[in-house]
Amino acid sequence: MKYSAIIFFILFSKITYSSQYRAFQYDNNKDKKTDATHYYSKSQIVLIERDKNYDGQIDFKRNYQVNGYIYTDELDTNYDNVFDTIRKVSLSLKSLKVENYIRKNNQLKLISEYKLPIIQSIKEDCNYINRDNVLNEITSFVEKFDKTLRKSNNGTSSISNYKIDQSCISNFGKKTFSKVITEANKIGLSCLTKLAKEEIKSKNQIELFNLLNIMDSSLKSNTWNVTIDCSDKKGFNDGKDNRKHGALAKASTGPIKHNNYSHPFISINPYKKTGLFGNISKKELTSVVFHEMIHNYGYTHGSGIDMAYGCEVCCFPNEFPKKARKYGCNVCKGDYTSDKDSKYVKDISLLSFHSKLVTGKELFSRNYKEFKNNKETQASFIASTMNFGPELIYELQKQTSAVTKSYDEDLLRKIEGLKFYKHGNKTLALEAKKSATLLSSIFFSKNKNDILKALNSIKYREISYIPTRHASLRSYPGGNSLLTNIETSLQMALKSERDPELRRAYLSKLYLIDSILSTK
Repeated sequence: MKYSAIIFFILFSKITYSSQYRAFQYDNNKDKKTDATHYYSKSQIVLIERDKNYDGQIDFKRNYQVNGYIYTDELDTNYDNVFDTIRKVSLSLKSLKVENYIRKNNQLKLISEYKLPIIQSIKEDCNYINRDNVLNEITSFVEKFDKTLRKSNNGTSSISNYKIDQSCISNFGKKTFSKVITEANKIGLSCLTKLAKEEIKSKNQIELFNLLNIMDSSLKSNTWNVTIDCSDKKGFNDGKDNRKHGALAKASTGPIKHNNYSHPFISINPYKKTGLFGNISKKELTSVVFHEMIHNYGYTHGSGIDMAYGCEVCCFPNEFPKKARKYGCNVCKGDYTSDKDSKYVKDISLLSFHSKLVTGKELFSRNYKEFKNNKETQASFIASTMNFGPELIYELQKQTSAVTKSYDEDLLRKIEGLKFYKHGNKTLALEAKKSATLLSSIFFSKNKNDILKALNSIKYREISYIPTRHASLRSYPGGNSLLTNIETSLQMALKSERDPELRRAYLSKLYLIDSILSTK
């Protein structure tokens, strides 16, 4: 993975609906009917309502700051006028807590919960805005974007709607950073509007329209004023050599104060430099800034459609492998009922495979309990975990025959080529087979007895003594590599598992693996 993003949230003050709300209504399919409405209280967005399939009924609601939650999403995933899926996001100590529910017989049932790191008077009348006007508004912003860097009295500079801390000028240079911000906006936003025009006749209100609507309402409500800082050494100090490790950037997704800066803001790793002896290229930094811009509009990793990665890969394809762009653009369009949609699972998994990101693996770790057990889901899991060792992946494909030419020819070719990298040790081959059975039991069949049986069949300590075939080549892993793959799989499983017995079993094996690996 190129980098990870750290996302900030904060609780809004409690609000009630009144005539002091300003609403922006959008007509995305040009049928002269409202498809989405964004409600603002002063500079804060308080409610989003969407008609995703254009049937005249609201099938998505996002309420901000209700009953102590940062926001609550209500989704009608099968368009039967019943909000069947609920997602609640709250602050829990230093983490974001995400709770996923389904509604059955008018009762809410908790399906999964997990935590994400926290890095993530007005008139009542409405402004009615159709899709062309939204695209024109964004296009106008791009065309009028002033790339001139102006010095302010308080030690900061400004470029159009961006306030730049002096630390960024010192780290990257005035000319370079000015060009980075300008191109992040011009290239990125031009890409989004072009992509939206290609989907002008889409049957559903794709997620890209929602992103552009938020951008439009932010411009009109004068809330699109982003601060960029490059001085937060403490925030990026992970105890390692930060020139080689750590996130490249972090961004706010809701109102919060950070280093005296308020939302929306972007903070870039102060250990990163461009230039001849730098450790990040200007093009990569540009795509990173665009990625973080999308976070500023409330999009996160690990919950909902991953618009930040999808749109970055789509709009800045030169920073990623060529074949990743197709899936990046699919994700950026966001033509899905939810992040559980089988089309999304496939697209984000193949995006992860082709771009070497971990977004697919994260999706499975938090949602596998809700996924159907079929060949496509199994193939998507394999695509998401292709950074596992060849012994394990080859055995997993052998047991499932899930990846086919029709699913993804490049993925199938990659898996078939793994046989040339297999270790050759019979014990390792046998334990890889048991490990593949374990993964199938956890993520596919989800049978408790099979999981426990597979957990106890693996000879964890014996695996650790199998050396690498060629110490200089990581493509020829030994026992420690397989142990690490098992460890990662159990950590993934633990995130969504609520059964006490299975949680104890996973934790027990994780402690055992940790004790084995820590003595090596």
